[in-house]
Amino acid sequence: MRWFEGVESPRANYLVVILYNAEQLAREGSPIEADWGIVGCIYTAEPEEVPMAPITMMRNALGVEEGGSGVPLDKEAYRRSVEFWENNANWRPGSDPRIAGL
Repeated sequence: MRWFEGVESPRANYLVVILYNAEQLAREGSPIEADWGIVGCIYTAEPEEVPMAPITMMRNALGVEEGGSGVPLDKEAYRRSVEFWENNANWRPGSDPRIAGL
């Protein structure tokens, strides 16, 4: 993983909320008494969805037993993810979670 340090971060314009349905959360060992649960949030400057990191896509494809979601790997989505993350990076963990281009 790579990230930015020591630079002023731009202000995020969008908050992308990541939801899993109750069935998926139960499969992963986190049952809820609702239809949907929030599993994460991503701040971004652009209105487009930020691709999931390639390693996360690969882990998810391994299945729930391996810490993933059990969603099969979509080769085209994986290709777009690699392309995006070759040209972008996160802000340093613990500082500013916004995404920015290199």
